[in-house]
Amino acid sequence: MTHALSSGQSDSYLFDRIVEYWSQAQRNHVRMMIMAKGESAHQQILNLYQREATLSDMLPPGRILYLGSFPDIKAKEIWTERTHDRLGWSSTRSRLGGSEAALLIDATEGVDPDAVAASFGMIQGGGLIFCFLPHNPPDLGTLKDKLTVWPKGREEVGTRLWKRIWNSFTHPEEFDAISENIWVSRVKQSEVVDDSDLNLSDLDLSEGNEMINDSVTSMIDTLSLSREQAQAIRQILYSHQRQAFTAVALSAERGRGKSSALGLAAAALLSTGSRDVAVTAPNLYAVETLFERAEEALQYLALSPQLKGGDLLCSLGQIRFVSPRALWTREERPDLLLIDEAAALPVPLLERLLERRPSLVFATTTYGYEGTGRGFSLRFRPILQRKLRKLYEPRLTEPLRWSKHDPAERWLMDTLLLNVDLAMKQRAPSLDHYQHRLITADELSADLDLLREIFALLVHAHYRTQPSDLWRILDAPNLTLHVLEYVSTAQEAHEQRSIPRILSAAIISAEGQLPSELAAQVFEGRVRPRGQLFAANFAVHLNREEAASLSLHRVVRIATLPSEHGQGAGSYLLEAITGWSATQGADLIGSSFGVTEQLVRFWLRARYTPLRLGVRQSHVSGERSLLVARGISEQGQVLVKELVHEMDEEWGELLRGSLSTLDPRLVYTLSSWLADVHSTQDDQVLLSSKQWQALAAVAFAGRAYELAALPARHLALHWLKHLPLRLDQSAPLAPLGRLIITKVLQGQRWMEVTADLQLHSPSETMKGLSTALRLLYRQYAPNWALEKASRFPYFHREAQLSSKLLPAQVLTLSGDTSSPIR
Repeated sequence: MTHALSSGQSDSYLFDRIVEYWSQAQRNHVRMMIMAKGESAHQQILNLYQREATLSDMLPPGRILYLGSFPDIKAKEIWTERTHDRLGWSSTRSRLGGSEAALLIDATEGVDPDAVAASFGMIQGGGLIFCFLPHNPPDLGTLKDKLTVWPKGREEVGTRLWKRIWNSFTHPEEFDAISENIWVSRVKQSEVVDDSDLNLSDLDLSEGNEMINDSVTSMIDTLSLSREQAQAIRQILYSHQRQAFTAVALSAERGRGKSSALGLAAAALLSTGSRDVAVTAPNLYAVETLFERAEEALQYLALSPQLKGGDLLCSLGQIRFVSPRALWTREERPDLLLIDEAAALPVPLLERLLERRPSLVFATTTYGYEGTGRGFSLRFRPILQRKLRKLYEPRLTEPLRWSKHDPAERWLMDTLLLNVDLAMKQRAPSLDHYQHRLITADELSADLDLLREIFALLVHAHYRTQPSDLWRILDAPNLTLHVLEYVSTAQEAHEQRSIPRILSAAIISAEGQLPSELAAQVFEGRVRPRGQLFAANFAVHLNREEAASLSLHRVVRIATLPSEHGQGAGSYLLEAITGWSATQGADLIGSSFGVTEQLVRFWLRARYTPLRLGVRQSHVSGERSLLVARGISEQGQVLVKELVHEMDEEWGELLRGSLSTLDPRLVYTLSSWLADVHSTQDDQVLLSSKQWQALAAVAFAGRAYELAALPARHLALHWLKHLPLRLDQSAPLAPLGRLIITKVLQGQRWMEVTADLQLHSPSETMKGLSTALRLLYRQYAPNWALEKASRFPYFHREAQLSSKLLPAQVLTLSGDTSSPIR
């Protein structure tokens, strides 16, 4: 370790040390971090770079990025020939996928961990990361406003994460002090990476080689930056050329060359028969590297490429950018599509891409720099495995934008816990061995093992876990952390180290208790106090202004070990938290989350009541939010009862309106639950004689459905609300049941319903609907209506259905009261 610079030493010493460290970093293709504390250290570094041309010339190609305010910065005078871009703390995601030269972070007012994580990934090996810090973490830094919630003040926001970051720079194994207040990241000699012996021709990449001509093989071997990248490109070609419903899901941590691999693969696909290769990503900037590498490959293949924005033309065809919106609206329906940064796109959009069975390649970043990094693996990967014939899953592990053991990556992963993994342990003993405990932020900050275990649980359970969630659980003044923790003596703990210490964890936000004047302003849409999501939901979306003045507890996140799913741990913890909330004087406890069938059944089993389903789909998950709650005080219980009654009364209209695209399985689960809550439903379908006759003509004489749409809707809603409530299993809808919901209750167009059921034509769908109505007619029509319907020609004939609409039932439950249609 070098010694700190004394006051008697000149800047020449500092210059020599920076050149030494930076030269070593560039030889090993890693990034150099310089951390300067205090204004004098900031200026010393900037003056040195401005004065010494050698330092300026050592910067690799690319842009200079700024993160933070930087009111008076000299960097523009240092690199006058470079493009200088300012990044806002909330806008770094728009630049994902870039490869730039330097990053300057102004941390004098604190740092946002999401922005730091995203911006670090943009800097290439040999580049610089400057971090300008005050001497101590700012007690009242302006970035505390991000965690300030009503009625808490900025002074009540903690600084535990900032202290963790500040202290990490002085770690002797990671940083060397080259001045009293300046630290430089170390490159350990044992970590020098030598790629000079890389010879792709020695690698056995036989899979798919018989389909690739010599020129493409040569291009892949010459331009690929790693063995893994070359293999991934071959798997992409092999999957496409099989002409089967297969896909490739390419995963990598940041900087491993996945965009580069997609670019080379796109060029190879053009050269092996494709003429139109579509590419999508959250924005065009994210695929700059993809297009640059594709252009390089097409030049190697002598195909005369011409790159213009998001279009790359050559003599064989084109590679073009298609926006996610054009794919969602089905304006674009390509047969060959490469999706970069797939984890940043909504899961429903990704699922829609499967409709026409195109050739698909997904590329996604692990460890969640996008903020939705686990959405792909947690939510979409199971869909792919279920629907595809085969899913190829190459993974890039070798860094390319920088070399292995890059100190900046190691620091980022360790400091923000981006690399946490759940330890594989034996199944937990019974819940009797676990107890509910409230863990303070100070305790969590002091116990790194506990912090890592809980954060790993949150990361692996929720697709939206971000680095800022670590910040919130350590420093947000309105949050409390609750866990189910193993109860043992010290000796038992030593003997039972393989047993999970934490079984389940939940984050609770204290909200509500707004003064009546403020509650009125929220209801009127004049203000939206930070940290009052629950109060705003009641006042704005449920028109319950008075509810914003109640004491509300919101479950922000709840996570259970994957090995314990379905064993009751989550419900056990929720029950304990509800009891704790009662002791705190809460009137209501609830949650709002992206609705899926599995989550709905979990919350219903825990005796939480659905109160509102979001009108719009989230731009992050593509899902609607569901508000659930449970009354604690008498006032809270009355409010919940009134709201669920209102939801039940509006349910039929909601299905034809804002919920017309809701997953039919969710329609089934929520409808049967509403009927279970209101068990006084009339067993008779109240239709007139003429309405029963019109329905019979559609069901048994093949007349147009539109002639009896209204009575069909009444009949279908009656059927839906009398289905058995099944919370222990997935909703067992047969295709005919799905058809009834999507067409009759949700009013979707024939083409949409046909696409949903993957039928060949609307006529098949129409015949299927007549058959489904025939079943409902036989089940619910009074005897006199059945007798009148017997006059129609198809009353006694067996229904002829497409194989995709079989079995001829609306449910597939054992003991189903809907018998097959004759």
